[in-house]
Amino acid sequence: TGPQQYQVMQEAAGAYYWTLVLGQVLHIFLCKTRLMNTRAHGIFNNPIMFYGVACEIFLIIIFLFVPKVNELLVGLPFPGQFFVIFLGAWAAMILVQEGRKSIGRRDPKGFIHRWFNW
Repeated sequence: TGPQQYQVMQEAAGAYYWTLVLGQVLHIFLCKTRLMNTRAHGIFNNPIMFYGVACEIFLIIIFLFVPKVNELLVGLPFPGQFFVIFLGAWAAMILVQEGRKSIGRRDPKGFIHRWFNW
């Protein structure tokens, strides 16, 4: 029915926004350096970045879980099993970014380093 389809669409919008925001959270940590491994560089050496990440997570929690705000701005909270969708996005981002950095460290004059390590 129409109302059920609208609810599913709102839940899908919420799941999309959740995945997008958590992807951005990981991306800021992965792109801190061009070649150095993220763990070797450290993730706790920029406190301002953590304030920004905390604000972003705080906003998504408000947008998704506060009644009436979620309907107006983003969508509805979605079923629990869909909270793990972002794990696939995280795995892909980690593989691509850390793989690119590793190849760039091993072959500094190679194609990957020249074209993908800005």
